[in-house]
Amino acid sequence: MSNPLNTEPLISVILPCYNAEKYLEEALASLVGQSYGRMEILAIDDGSSDTTGRIIQKFAMEDERVIALHNKKNLGLIRTLNRGVALAKGEYIARMDADDIAMLHRFEKQIDAFRQWPELEVLSVGAVLIDDSGRPMAGHKPKALSPQACFFASFICTPLLHPGFMAKSNVLKQYSYFYDRHTLHVEDYHLWTRMLSDGVCCANLKENLVLKRASDQSVSITFEALQNTNFATCSRKHIEAYFRMELDRDIHRILINRFPDEVSTAMVRAAFELLYVLKEQFVARQASMTAEQLEEIDRVEQEQKIDILIQLFKKGGSVLKLWALGYLMAHPRLALAKNSRIYIQQKL
Repeated sequence: MSNPLNTEPLISVILPCYNAEKYLEEALASLVGQSYGRMEILAIDDGSSDTTGRIIQKFAMEDERVIALHNKKNLGLIRTLNRGVALAKGEYIARMDADDIAMLHRFEKQIDAFRQWPELEVLSVGAVLIDDSGRPMAGHKPKALSPQACFFASFICTPLLHPGFMAKSNVLKQYSYFYDRHTLHVEDYHLWTRMLSDGVCCANLKENLVLKRASDQSVSITFEALQNTNFATCSRKHIEAYFRMELDRDIHRILINRFPDEVSTAMVRAAFELLYVLKEQFVARQASMTAEQLEEIDRVEQEQKIDILIQLFKKGGSVLKLWALGYLMAHPRLALAKNSRIYIQQKL
């Protein structure tokens, strides 16, 4: 065990664990082995039926920073997260999933960013997606880095990686995770939209500091339909509240890349026009923005268009595929710009 200096700020790491025996040891080892040592790891066994509880106890016996907690019955992720936030004693609270791996310097680099930027309140990171065997699959670059770009991105996508975030404890404790049918499996997105709407300073580090497991059993695959529906509901309410506009639900579903059953080229054009309107209105409402911030928001818009076009190529019929090809030919910079090429390579 490391011997951290007590003058360093304490990080409370919340690690919900449910039937996580397959990858839990690897996850815990990556936490106790961090280059930043002063932490408490709240490993919460959410009523598991496998050996999850014993694995947590083993690590707790070997390292006093690991605190073994147990839910008498399965409470689910949202209630377990809220329990962890309530028990956290640290100046900062960090999250990770029980099947993910934290890179060696993750916490050190996040704490350094908080030190250098006193106004910062929530900070997440990039990730490398890995398969069940731990083999890298693809990069998961944050779509936005600055607080302004994260706010704009929050209308159309999840702006921060949930298992990679760290937040000031006094900020996160003001925002409990909501538990209702409209936030199920999108509790992180709902949290970010509330925070950003209230002016909480959220940002991302560009560097990939988490290995995120992309499993066939993941929530995004097992509950894909429900997750897409709830994401669309949260996004639509977020947009309508901020911009004071009523959205066509099918056009909105295309805008956020969760396509409805029927899609036409006219609907895709309308979604692209809506995206442009949202960007222009958002920029107009900001007090002041630098050229770099404006460029980043433009990049968020362009990458969302690329995501929609990729979806058309993957799942659309011949008419939609031809339209997408024609759009790219008419807007060559969309695909040929350096940042766009890198983004497309990561997506494909």
